[in-house]
Amino acid sequence: MTDDLARRLGEERRARDSAYAAVQEDIALLKAGHAEKGIKDRATDKIKDGASDVLEEGAHLAREHKGLVVALLAAIVVWFARHPLIAFFTGERSDEDEDVDDWEPDERERSAFRFRN
Repeated sequence: MTDDLARRLGEERRARDSAYAAVQEDIALLKAGHAEKGIKDRATDKIKDGASDVLEEGAHLAREHKGLVVALLAAIVVWFARHPLIAFFTGERSDEDEDVDDWEPDERERSAFRFRN
């Protein structure tokens, strides 16, 4: 029994030493990788990888849902053109149509101007 126990103990030590050597090798590889690239480079690479993943996912979803993309773009165009569209349909002048030469300061602006001078 003692020989069997000594043999098993030797096997366990060899397995332990082998696992320890593998862990030490992994740590050395990690240190070498971190020494090669600085924090800024690693962060930049991670951001680029994340951005490319998001871009790929967005392109995939856009290909699957073309109608939704067209509706979204139309909504954005209408949003930016809302003032001229409202003026067109209501017949009212928009703020953008006002002449700059017609501008007169109100009482509050006049008093503020006098105060500064």
